[in-house]
Amino acid sequence: MTSRALSTGRSLRYALVTEPFAAGLGLGVQAAWVRVEGRATLPGTKEADHAGFACYAQSLAFASLRLGGRAWLDVAAASGLALRGQDAMDTGRRATGVSGLQSALFIALSFEL
Repeated sequence: MTSRALSTGRSLRYALVTEPFAAGLGLGVQAAWVRVEGRATLPGTKEADHAGFACYAQSLAFASLRLGGRAWLDVAAASGLALRGQDAMDTGRRATGVSGLQSALFIALSFEL
């Protein structure tokens, strides 16, 4: 079984500390296009391919370092709950999925508006 995902996220953040770096809390959403492929390796099994959209609501804590101008380097820890999940099934049982609770660590480049 192999899986791939392409995701993007947006958040509103409130900085509790602003100098010499920013740190605070936020709320956001994380969305992903997920594709799962299963290969038949045993006699009597079938190959399967499943793709779909998943979405999470998140709360997060972040720290940001200004790189210059409007650019920031962000590190954030997030916890989320699925608004829309995706599960891949095998003989009627869940084999893998993007659903339930989420915990994540992000490192990202961000820009001020």
